[in-house]
Amino acid sequence: MSNADPDRSAELVQLMMRYQRRIFAYIHTLVPSRSDAEDILQETSLTICEKFKDFELGTNFYSWSCQIAYWKVRAARKKFATSKVVFNQEVLDVIAQTRGEMEEELDHRHGALSRCLQKLNDRDRRM
Repeated sequence: MSNADPDRSAELVQLMMRYQRRIFAYIHTLVPSRSDAEDILQETSLTICEKFKDFELGTNFYSWSCQIAYWKVRAARKKFATSKVVFNQEVLDVIAQTRGEMEEELDHRHGALSRCLQKLNDRDRRM
């Protein structure tokens, strides 16, 4: 984002910090190898930075980012072709769609788990 509006740059940093783990989880859902998922996250993050000027503030950054990640996963499939585990395109599409449909439920569960963990004392929480 060279010559970018400083407010947009700050917004990008804030959004990436907020959603990076979730974007990684989405990618890792589609790619069995953690290492490969980390590589794709890096590529996705670069593309997000390059295309952020096209992102409409106030819309769903996570969904927008996952679309970029999805296309990065598809592009990486050629590289994974020699791997033992490669989902065919139909399976990849079903997983991506199902993950998207489950996002609200996963957010709800994550919130409930966080609230439960806050009720534990420090010693129990560390376990």
